[in-house]
This record gives sequence, C-alpha cells and structure tokens, in this order.
Amino acid sequence: MIQSLNEINKVAFSLARTHVGERCSSTACVLDNGCDGARAELTPLMLDENWRVFGLEIDFAEVLEKRTHFSYRDNLRVVCADSHSLPFRSKAFDLAIMVEVLEHLKAPAVALREVHRCLSDTGRLIFSVPNGCGLWTIATEYVYPLARKMFGKRPLAKGYLAHVSLLGLHELTRILQSEHFCTEQIISTMGIGCVRTLEAIIVKVRSVLTGSREDEVPRTLPRVLFDLEKKLSWLVPLRLHSDWVFVVSKAGHW
Repeated sequence: MIQSLNEINKVAFSLARTHVGERCSSTACVLDNGCDGARAELTPLMLDENWRVFGLEIDFAEVLEKRTHFSYRDNLRVVCADSHSLPFRSKAFDLAIMVEVLEHLKAPAVALREVHRCLSDTGRLIFSVPNGCGLWTIATEYVYPLARKMFGKRPLAKGYLAHVSLLGLHELTRILQSEHFCTEQIISTMGIGCVRTLEAIIVKVRSVLTGSREDEVPRTLPRVLFDLEKKLSWLVPLRLHSDWVFVVSKAGHW
C-alpha cells in the first residue's frame, strides 16, 4: 500500500504543478483536504513551491502533529474540520487535492459539493481513489479477513481499513456529473493491481502463519514485475484498474 501511495502522491503533485504553472503564480492558494500528519509527502513539496497551503484533517492529533512539524513554514495553515462541511469561503482556492480521502467518507457526494463551492471558477480538483470493484479492494476487504478466520485468527470487521464508500468508475463519474464537475483526465497509477495484490496476499498469509507484523515480512516479488504490469496496463479497460487519479474542473469553466 505504501508503494502505491507514494506513486499516487508523485502523480498528484506533478498534475498540481502543471495546473498551477498554467493558471497561477507562486501565490496559488491550495486546499489539501485530508492532509494527514507530519508523514504526508505532498505537503513539503507544495510548500517549497511557495503556494499558500491550507491543510484539513478531521483527526485533531494529526492536526497538532502537522502544525508542530511544519511550524517553521509561514505558508501553511492546518485546521481540524470535516470534509462534509468545509470552513472556508466560496471560491477561495485555485486548487484542491484529495489523496485517498473520498473512500473514507460516508457521503462523498457532499464532500465533492463542498469542494466545488470552495474552488474558484477556473480551479481544479485533483483526487485519487481505489477502485471499489478492483482486485486490490477484493483482496484487502474480503480475502484477508477470510484468511484470518480460516487460520483461527481474530476476525476483522468489514471495512477494517475504514473504507466506507468504495466506488466503481461508473458510479464515481455519475457523482462527479451530479455535483457539476467536468472530468478532464483520469490516470491509472498501478495498472490492474495483480502483482501488488499477489504480493499483499503473500505478505498477509505469511504474517498470519508466523505471527509476525506485516511490516516485518520481507517483500519477495521483484520490482520488474510491477514495472511490466504498468507498461501493459493500457491493454486492460480503465474501469478494471486498481487506483485512479482524477483531474476535474467546474462544469462550464473548462
């Protein structure tokens, strides 16, 4: 999962730089919705661009951690708030970023509506989500809990990853249209996820059998398999890919 998230962060930042470079100056105002704590990789990259970044997190401990970690930066403000009700004025931001956030929200359509309200007319939203019908989701949400139960381990509750709104491509596109967003670009970051899913299953099964933590189990599949899958991913329909990064704009302002 970490490998995937790193890849998604790189893609999101590259897209963000492209957008800000085209439409804004170094005074760009950016909303980092779901900014995480000090571990987040995107934050320092955006701050180094001299963008004014407003981070939002619902977990107050994460907010305090981020405030402390980046206390020396005067172009970052972090607030504790709910994505379903953003505490910002309308049309306040040139860009909004949501990396792996929507799947954790009970009402993603409401959150998207709030982002739409807070974006300027020429603003963009860049967000990433896992495929709710993809192999990775099936493996982590269903196969792993079943494996634990089969090997006599304590069962995990459904949604143990805190994924409460897993969406397929058709449903996600419908929600974007209903909230008046126009999809400009969809990028697949990890192909269909076969290699990643296989590695995750191997690690999780070994963890269950040995009683070790997952981060103590060595990864065994070579990087070349991941690279090969990405190169061949264009052969597979986009709706079957494991993760997507979207670039969307306000309908009628593209």
